[in-house]
Amino acid sequence: MDSRTDTDNVSPGPPIAKRVDDVVDLHGERRNDPYAWMRDHDAPDFVAYLRDERSYYDSQTLRSRKLVRDLVSEALTVAPTGYAGPPRLLGCYEYSMESVPKGGRHRRLVQRRTSDGTSTVALDLNEMASGGEFIRLGLCEPSPDGRWLAYSVDTTGGEAYVLRFRDLRSGRDLDVRFERTYYGSAWSADSREFYFTEIDDCNRPFRAYRYRPGDDGPGVLVHEERERSHHVHLRLTRSRDWVVVSSANRDTSEQRVIPATASGGRPMLIKERRRGLQYFVEHVRGASGGEFIILTNDGAPEFRVMAAPVASPDRSAWREVVPARDGVRISRVDVFSEGMVLSCRQDDARQFLEVVIPGGRSFVVSPDTAAGDIFLDLKTPYESHHVDVISESMIHPPRRWSVDLRSGERRVVHRGDSRFYSADRYVTSRLWARSADGVEVPVTIAHRSDVVPDGTNPCHISVYGAYEVSKDPAFDPVLVSLLNRGFVCAIAHVRGGGERGRRWWLDGRLNKKVNSIADLVAVRDHLVSEGWAAPDGVVCEGLCAGGIVVSSVYTAYADRWAGVVAEAPAVDILNSMLDPGIPLTPNEWDEYGDPRDRTTYDCMRSYVAYECVSDAPRPPLLVTATYRDPRVMVDKPAKWVAALRHADSHGNRILLRAELSDGAHQGPATYLGKLSFRAELLAFLLETVRGHWESR
Repeated sequence: MDSRTDTDNVSPGPPIAKRVDDVVDLHGERRNDPYAWMRDHDAPDFVAYLRDERSYYDSQTLRSRKLVRDLVSEALTVAPTGYAGPPRLLGCYEYSMESVPKGGRHRRLVQRRTSDGTSTVALDLNEMASGGEFIRLGLCEPSPDGRWLAYSVDTTGGEAYVLRFRDLRSGRDLDVRFERTYYGSAWSADSREFYFTEIDDCNRPFRAYRYRPGDDGPGVLVHEERERSHHVHLRLTRSRDWVVVSSANRDTSEQRVIPATASGGRPMLIKERRRGLQYFVEHVRGASGGEFIILTNDGAPEFRVMAAPVASPDRSAWREVVPARDGVRISRVDVFSEGMVLSCRQDDARQFLEVVIPGGRSFVVSPDTAAGDIFLDLKTPYESHHVDVISESMIHPPRRWSVDLRSGERRVVHRGDSRFYSADRYVTSRLWARSADGVEVPVTIAHRSDVVPDGTNPCHISVYGAYEVSKDPAFDPVLVSLLNRGFVCAIAHVRGGGERGRRWWLDGRLNKKVNSIADLVAVRDHLVSEGWAAPDGVVCEGLCAGGIVVSSVYTAYADRWAGVVAEAPAVDILNSMLDPGIPLTPNEWDEYGDPRDRTTYDCMRSYVAYECVSDAPRPPLLVTATYRDPRVMVDKPAKWVAALRHADSHGNRILLRAELSDGAHQGPATYLGKLSFRAELLAFLLETVRGHWESR
């Protein structure tokens, strides 16, 4: 936000982008894209246009600034007390990310010697960020012996990280640095070798390297993925005995393992890739090197767990450990010396953890709240007899439980409560909406306990629906302000996500993407028909792939909404999928399809928002875009806004919040920055239904 006051003059009108014909012939059709010139992000005309859009946005939201400040203040009052869990134990040291020192904006890593409690600040992002506003940590991995810290930072939001090595004895960084690195890393057991990944010009992680801190030369190439639709991921098994190098696209994966206990090890392929086959490798120690634990969809659409001896892990040696079960998706397996923890979803959208103990005994750990989320703290070490699990809901701040892997006993170790907030004032529950084809869509709602379904409530709906990623109920301190103003807040768990298992994703990807859109409309209509939402008081928002859904309903079902926020929306995926030079496009063909195929092309033409621009009265719309965003390129939202403005003869309120300074796909890097950004979006939606919420 800039320094202008609430009394400054309001801009007379929105920016108008120039139009330049750019005609493409495909499938017998001539398509003109008059805003294709925006692909050149460094073009002076485009940068000037984005600046004009930001100025217009700032002028149009002057009157909302007090509301934004109020929302931030309210959120800070009810925000959960900070607690990042127990320190991470590694060798003779503990590591913890601590709150910012007074006057700082970022956290810092503290190394503490277990023998005498001596502590040292190993990394302080506040010092590193002194010359700029944005900084984000990618990797932060101490070596097992406590000598080295491998860390990487991004100072633009482009997710191309610079990897450095710090000698924790001297506190100084080595001169060597590796540009354009990505997430995922592993140390060897003797702390002499570090594994990391590199991205190509399209931001695709495609190479894995090994480097010895102190060497002057470049790292040693361990693996290169030549298939452009596959990404390389790298991690260490929880046992810390194996480095796993994974090559995967959306529905196919291939795993290689390298012994972390041997210097200069070579990758060993577990099983060659086969289209549609996914498997993921973990490790349990034992005689003759132990066993690999393999989560796979081989012969099990919703996945099962297999095991194979380390000495001969080929497919013929796999044996079933946990069979597939009807209506249960096993989404993750975590291995400990005392047993395995399976992260599961039921067909009715409920989540649970299942602990499987050697000998076949098992028990279930469920969320401790209605319509709640539960997940494992991934920092728990392999040798631990207890695991930390975290449970939360739309109205319950995160609570941390310690679960005994042998007895199943659980106890609360931290409540993220605020003395200014009580969940008893609110209610959360799960509803079901029938979509156009008769499929039941889960809906999670929250509201103040005195709010009843009388048909007068303002309603906020959020949505995602892609990549088999579930939009799980989570506590949002800014959203509490809507609940306090009488809103019913809902999450539409539409197809394309993973809320009802693998089949829920398959039924919302590729040419079935239209199901995600139909599901959101069905959720809105159900909430209205059941009295939870006023017909003229429903707003919705979605980020990235969720932006595909909300932009489509804004276009095709404008009369259903009082306001829409499309945050970094992928509104131009037809043109994106036709350009393999755009970051991540070849990988996205497996999610949205390749429009060089005529059927896919026709399907995209029917729902992609940029392809369906028309002149009609529409609700207020706020679109966000970030100049450095590598996931949804800044020109995509900008093109859509420009096209909408050109077609509009009704004076629709259309705003583009363009972030030209350094920033990331999901907004600012600091906690306060995130709250402020979130407050801006919700303030816009609050203003669109002011008549409703002021009366509540």
